[in-house]
Formats: sequence, C-alpha cells, structure tokens
Amino acid sequence: MKNSADKIMNRRRAAVAAAGKELRGVIAGSFFKRSLKGRVRYCLSRMQDGKQRQTYVSEKDTGAVKRGARRYARLMDLLREIGELNLELVKMGVDLDY
Repeated sequence: MKNSADKIMNRRRAAVAAAGKELRGVIAGSFFKRSLKGRVRYCLSRMQDGKQRQTYVSEKDTGAVKRGARRYARLMDLLREIGELNLELVKMGVDLDY
C-alpha cells in the first residue's frame, strides 16, 4: 500500500508543479471567433455572477487572450486531476494536511 501511495504522491507533485507553471498569464474563460455581418470578431466567454458574459477582444490582443484561455483550460484539467489523486490518497489513509 505504501508503494502505491508513493506513486500517487509523485503524480500529485508533478500535477501541482505543472499547475504552478500554468498560472502565469491565465485568463478565465473560453476564446472563440465569430463572423458577424461579414466581419470577424474575437470573443472571450466567461461566467460572471452566475451569468455568461462575452467580451470582445481586439485583434492585436487575440494571441495573449487565446494563450491565457488555453492555460485556464489546462489549469482546470490539472485541478481535477489533483482532486482525484487527493481522493485516492485519502481512501488509502494518507493525511493531506501536511
């Protein structure tokens, strides 16, 4: 049992380290582009106060916003993974309050 807990802890450490790297420049939301009346518009969609909000993004800012939204998606995936690993560890009797 100790060996499997160590393996899970190593996976958890790797996920936490990766999450830390994703925090730089993170922007909460989903980036997309749409065409309106023959014109391309770039948007960031996000939840705010329980409602979906869309913010138009200027073409010059699309690269930064796109990268930030991609980092946000990756960060959310890592948080889910860390949560699952934590649950496995708790079930094995590992104290996570260290």
